[in-house]
Amino acid sequence: MDVQSTIVIPAYGRDYATAAEVLKDWNDGKDFIISDMSNQWNGKYCSIRDGLDVKIRYRKLQDFLFVRVKSTAGCDHDYQDAYDNRVFQCTFCGELE
Repeated sequence: MDVQSTIVIPAYGRDYATAAEVLKDWNDGKDFIISDMSNQWNGKYCSIRDGLDVKIRYRKLQDFLFVRVKSTAGCDHDYQDAYDNRVFQCTFCGELE
């Protein structure tokens, strides 16, 4: 699945070993930094509250996790899906798509 997303990295020197840790902090509203030279907001802070589709880099920037805002039309799950290795999972119920 092709998703247009903003590349972000953890703020304040944080790093993560697993995608689960990344997703927890994203959902908890922790700050991340936009790290995308093609984005006019490069270098600015963002969080879940900004409603962005993001590609979060972690594990010393070697891995990434996509988190996208999902349309509520026809969806009975949370407004977010997170996916790693092309597996979609609802962030509330954990159901895989």
